[in-house]
Amino acid sequence: MFLVNPPLILIMLALIKRPPEGAPTSASRVDYPGAALVTAAIASLIFGLSNGQQHGFGSPATVAGLVLAVLLSAAFVRVELTTAAPMLPLAIFSDPSRRAAVAAMVMIGAVLASLSGG
Repeated sequence: MFLVNPPLILIMLALIKRPPEGAPTSASRVDYPGAALVTAAIASLIFGLSNGQQHGFGSPATVAGLVLAVLLSAAFVRVELTTAAPMLPLAIFSDPSRRAAVAAMVMIGAVLASLSGG
C-alpha cells in the first residue's frame, strides 16, 4: 500500500516548474527551525494521544508526549514571532474571520479523528 507513494512523488517532482536562470531564490528564507519544531510538536501530540488510547492518559509516556507537544508548540510560536521569514506569520490570526475559519477547521478535524478512531 505504501509503495504507491514513491512513484507519485517522482511524478510530482518531475512536474515542478523550475525557476528561470537568474531568478532570485528564496532558499535562504526557509524557516527550518520552525518547520522542525512544528513537525516534532505534531509527532509528540500524535504519540501522546495514541499512547494514551492504548495505555491510559495517566501513563508516564503519554504525559511526557503530551507535555513535550505543548513545550514544542510554545517554542514554535516563539520562533515564529522572532524570525524574519516565519513559516506561519502569526499576524494572520489578527483577522477575526481567519480565527473563526481556523477554529472551524480544528473542530472538524477533531470530530473526524474521533469518529475514525472508534
